[in-house]
Amino acid sequence: MGKIIRILFIENQPSDAALAMKEITKELTACEFRRVETQLEFLEAVKKYEPDLVLSDYWLPHFSGMRALEVLQKIAPLTPLIIYTESKNEDIAVECMKAGAVNYIIKENLKRLGTAVIHALSEKKCKLSKKSRGKITRLGKQIAQGAALRPHGQLDMEYQDQSP
Repeated sequence: MGKIIRILFIENQPSDAALAMKEITKELTACEFRRVETQLEFLEAVKKYEPDLVLSDYWLPHFSGMRALEVLQKIAPLTPLIIYTESKNEDIAVECMKAGAVNYIIKENLKRLGTAVIHALSEKKCKLSKKSRGKITRLGKQIAQGAALRPHGQLDMEYQDQSP
C-alpha cells in the first residue's frame, strides 16, 4: 500500500472544499484532507499535520492565499501551494505564480485540479530527490577532502575540531 497523500485546504466554504476534494479523489485515491480557515489554524496544521500539498483560496475573511504562500515558503519551503479561487483576474494569477504558487485554478474549472495536484506532487518529489543528491554529493566531497584510503581499503579519516 502506498503513502497516503495529506492535503491541507485553506478554505472558508466547506462546500467549495468538498467539491475540490471530490475532483482530487478522481485522480488520487489515497488522500487525506484537512481544512482550516485562519492563519493560526494553518500554522498549527503545517506543523502537526505535515501536509504534502496545500490548496488555498485566494480570498478569505481573515487570511489570504498570498499570506499562506509567504508563510509556507518560510516554514515548509518544499511544500507546494496551489491557489484555487473564484477570481478570473489574470493579474492575480500572474502575481501568485511569480510569488511561488505552483498553480492557479479557477473554481469554475475544477476539473483541472486533480491533474494540477499530481503535477505539484511530482515536482515536489523531484525537488526532494535533487536535494538528497546534493547532500550526498557534498558528503562525498567532504569525505574526499578529509579521508585517505589505507592500503587494505580501510577508510582513514582525519578529524578536525571546528568548535569555537
